[in-house]
Amino acid sequence: AAATACEGCGGLDTPARNSILLCDSCARGWHQQCLQPPLAAVPEGAWLCPACTVHPVGDAWRPAVAVGGQELCWVPQFKYLGSQFHEGGGLNAELRHRLALGAAAFARLGRPFFRQRRIRLRTRMQVYNCMVMSVLLYGAEAWAYNEEQLQPLEVFHHRCLRQMLGVRRSLRMAIPELLRRCGSRSISTMLAGRQLRWLGHLGRMGDERIAKRALYSTLAAPGTRCRGRQPPRLGDMYMQL
Repeated sequence: AAATACEGCGGLDTPARNSILLCDSCARGWHQQCLQPPLAAVPEGAWLCPACTVHPVGDAWRPAVAVGGQELCWVPQFKYLGSQFHEGGGLNAELRHRLALGAAAFARLGRPFFRQRRIRLRTRMQVYNCMVMSVLLYGAEAWAYNEEQLQPLEVFHHRCLRQMLGVRRSLRMAIPELLRRCGSRSISTMLAGRQLRWLGHLGRMGDERIAKRALYSTLAAPGTRCRGRQPPRLGDMYMQL
């Protein structure tokens, strides 16, 4: 249990916290204080985490999956082809992952290259688009995002451009002027261009291709959507382009 991170806070066992509880179904760990409501004592017998309590392994939402005779455990998040997938189906985990990778790529070349005034800005922007933007927007053709999720990407992009220009934020340079000086575009414009380019590829695919069939497919039993503002759907975003 000492090597298992808590699903609530991400930390390991510390003297200030109780031991991590391991779920008897999915083997994920939780601190007693990180549970809602917190547990005052270690429960006797088998214990299930909140996710397995709602959807235990073996029901319609969490079917038992076995490969080579070995049953696979359910995890809240996993990486596939460089992208982060969350059990809730949201985009926040992938955006945090992309921002961390983009910041690391910019930091590696920040002082030796991007902040060097002796190198032409046009050359630095070409390397920036190749080394940073390609990492930040990897897989963005399939993102169904909203304005709240778009804002951190724009902030990161503007911060990188200011550092390359040597312009402090206190000077309050307007965003259009910042983009014009760097010869760059906003993140929203880049995302729209990537998605339009991907739609062009889909349109030229044969009707038997899985990607094209998935785009134009609908659920046989759509059911009902939850109340309140609905999360963005990829098909709706493509219709707005």
